[in-house]
Amino acid sequence: MKIAVIVDNYNYARFIGEALLSVKNQVRAADQIIVVDDGSTDNSLEVLNDLKSSLPNLQIVAKPNGGQLSAFNAAVEKVQADVVTFLDSDDWYHPEYLAEVEKQFISGKADVLFCTPYCRA
Repeated sequence: MKIAVIVDNYNYARFIGEALLSVKNQVRAADQIIVVDDGSTDNSLEVLNDLKSSLPNLQIVAKPNGGQLSAFNAAVEKVQADVVTFLDSDDWYHPEYLAEVEKQFISGKADVLFCTPYCRA
């Protein structure tokens, strides 16, 4: 089973590194990481390009601003996985998040799962 993580980003250069670090530090590694930068005007793309060397399965999609749904749609076109998870660029995953998602799908208990990542208050 392959798992993809889709991250949408708009002007969250200050948070995107922490979000992607939480994906990198998963007990069960993501097979594909797709970050869609939705026309950020800050240095988000620079931060993402700097992170690329430490995340070889990271794909960066840069597009004009169109909103969160358009960012997710742009990412879905790139997915090559059986399961897709979503992460906002200012949130992060618990280290066992993807392992638990995989466990639920393998057990046959879920076709769709809604799990809450850690969010900033």
